[in-house]
Amino acid sequence: MRRFPLLALSLLAGCASAIPSWEGGSTAPEHRTDLAAGGAVRVPVANMRDRGPAESAYREVAESGGMVPVAMARYGVAENYDVGLMVAGPLVRLDLRREVVTSLGTTRKAFVFALSPFAGAIPDQGDLGSGVRFGGEARAVYGADVGGLYDAWVGVRLGVEHARGDLRLGDDFALATGTALRAGAVLGMAAGFRRVHAFVEVTAWAEGWFAQHGDLDLDRFGLVLTPSFGLRIRI
Repeated sequence: MRRFPLLALSLLAGCASAIPSWEGGSTAPEHRTDLAAGGAVRVPVANMRDRGPAESAYREVAESGGMVPVAMARYGVAENYDVGLMVAGPLVRLDLRREVVTSLGTTRKAFVFALSPFAGAIPDQGDLGSGVRFGGEARAVYGADVGGLYDAWVGVRLGVEHARGDLRLGDDFALATGTALRAGAVLGMAAGFRRVHAFVEVTAWAEGWFAQHGDLDLDRFGLVLTPSFGLRIRI
C-alpha cells in the first residue's frame, strides 16, 4: 500500500522516458497532415523496477516508470516521405520517414523507415534534482492499410539515450550520468473511418543502462514495455 502514492505521483508527474513509435501503416500522403494525441506508459519489468541504493535518486528520476501525454504531427513533404514532431511528456522527437510501397489495391502494404533524434528535460522534482536527456532511434516496420478502415504495423526499434543531471546523493547533490542501449519490437493496430482512427501500440524493449552516480555503479539490463494509445486525424 505504501507504494501506491509513489506510483500515482509518478503517473501524474509525466516525467518518464516513454516515447511510442506511432508509425501507422504508411507515411502521411503528400501535402497532407496527420495529427494524433493520446498517452504512453513506461513499464519497467522485474529488476528494472529496482530503485537502487536509497541514497541515490538517479534511478527514481532518470529510469523510473510512469505515464506521459503524447501529441504528434506529421506532414507529407513528398510522395512516400514525411516529417514529424512528437512531444511525449518532457521529450521532443523529430521524425524523418520514408516508405517503400510493396502492394497497392484494397490492401496497401509498405515498409516504413524512420530516423528520430530526441531531447528534453529531466524536470526538477523538488529535493531529487534535475537534468537533461537526449538520444535517437531508428525504426523499420511493415504496415498494411485495409481500405482506409484498418491499419496495422509490426517492426523493430533500435535506440540510444543519454541522461545526466545533478541529482540527490545522500545529503548532497552529485553529477549522475547514464547511457541506455535499446532494441525492441513494436506492434500496433488502428481502426476508424476515413480520416479518423483510434489506435493502440506496444513496444517491448531489451534495455541496458550504463550509469554512474558519484562513486556508485548503477549498470543494469532488463525488459521495459511501452504501451500507448491515441486518436489520429488526417487533414
